Amino acid sequence: MTLSNGRRLRRPEEGWLTLGLVLLIVLILAWAVDDPGWVNGKPGLTDGLAWCAVMGMTVGLLGPKVGWGRWTTHLIGALFAGLLIPILAGWAFAPGAPVAEAFHRTAEGTVKAYLDIAWLGRQFTQQEIHYVLVLGALVWGTAQFAAYAVFGHRRPFNAVVMVGIVLLANMALTSRDQLPYLVAFTGASLFLLIEMHAFDERATWVRRRIGDPGTISAVYLRGGAVFIVAALFGSMLLTQRATSAPLAGAWEGVNDQLIGVGVTIGRLFPVGGDIRQGGSVSFGSQARIAGRWFSDPGIAFEASVPAGSKPQLWRAATYDTFVLGGWEQTDVNSVPVEPGMPLLAGSPEDPVPELTREVKVSVRPDGYHEDLVMSPGTPTFLDQQANVLLTGTDGWFTGVKTPGARDGYTVTASVLRLDDQAAISGNRPTSRLATRTFLRAPWGPTRTSSCPPSSNPRSRRTPTTLPSRSSPTSRTTPTSRTTPTSAT
Repeated sequence: MTLSNGRRLRRPEEGWLTLGLVLLIVLILAWAVDDPGWVNGKPGLTDGLAWCAVMGMTVGLLGPKVGWGRWTTHLIGALFAGLLIPILAGWAFAPGAPVAEAFHRTAEGTVKAYLDIAWLGRQFTQQEIHYVLVLGALVWGTAQFAAYAVFGHRRPFNAVVMVGIVLLANMALTSRDQLPYLVAFTGASLFLLIEMHAFDERATWVRRRIGDPGTISAVYLRGGAVFIVAALFGSMLLTQRATSAPLAGAWEGVNDQLIGVGVTIGRLFPVGGDIRQGGSVSFGSQARIAGRWFSDPGIAFEASVPAGSKPQLWRAATYDTFVLGGWEQTDVNSVPVEPGMPLLAGSPEDPVPELTREVKVSVRPDGYHEDLVMSPGTPTFLDQQANVLLTGTDGWFTGVKTPGARDGYTVTASVLRLDDQAAISGNRPTSRLATRTFLRAPWGPTRTSSCPPSSNPRSRRTPTTLPSRSSPTSRTTPTSRTTPTSAT
């Protein structure tokens, strides 16, 4: 290939096909990471990841070609990444902005996010630009490593493994169907491995002066192409037709452990995006507000309720403090209670008999594996050893935990008599009801939540009227199944 100035563009020793395959692999990774819209469900903010992949691969290619060592190449690549990725992140939020302004915007947003989490001790931050910065660095670093592994170390397998790990991790986290990305990556990776193997064989034949190197390369490439097409076709057929699940029980219990870890570090990651639900319900000490309603067709629990009972609002946890993009539980204390004893005796949440009615239900958890007790209204008695979680000096209800929750339990709850207006508007003091708001999701499963006042300056009282399609203190759960039984 000849340039306009008459100079000849030097062909990579590994060939243009190898360069194109490496570029395709890192672009597939960038497109797959961009697809779910990880930054609060805004896919447009990560459109620059493809440029990060191209520039990272360029550094990994040029390093060995100009004689740089491994550490020199990666150090220079890190310097360029530190300069260019913040500019791309700034342009994601302010397209067309000057370079200096884009860089300053990224730096300012990143510093604010750090101060919110590390300095001010907040559970959440409203900043978004630092997420784009992190994703860009991930894609750039992976692409740079892959390119250097191929063109520097001549080890394409290392490149395929590294890019594949990141791609599979992205697929595991998103609910989007990313099978086309995986198929394309698999095909490009296999062609890359065969091409590099043919390159090694050509070098061996040239060095030993054995026959025509082009002949052996053509044989490898033709045979490899047939193998790749057959392998991809067979794997796609098995993907669509296979029904067995030989490893279905191998990961039992692991999901709950991963959810616990996710709750701990979840405040460092953005909400939104097409994230895959874990298949299990969890209520942590923080509840983040996302820009979408998450639902799950699975069954969270089955409950046997008295015959003729009306649909109830089920509750597992409550949150007392609003912090930026979510709610959290503060100053939580655990009070042990023996089986059959009143759970809330002496607390401000102790139900008023004249305003409530008792409901006794038996709960059998299904997809819900946490040790928090699920009950309609306010739980008052439990047939097992329990730890009542109370918040603040007054002891407002936060939740009830029991070690045997996964095996099922029977709970007696007090449900507000919403159908008896006379009882609610009577002369009885209603201070206990003043700070309790019962919330119903109009298009999905029902929920209840209690939001007591708090001395924390960040907290707010839950308003008596809420927007019709959102509830800051409600948490989503899969559908529950109730079975009427005869009243005892």
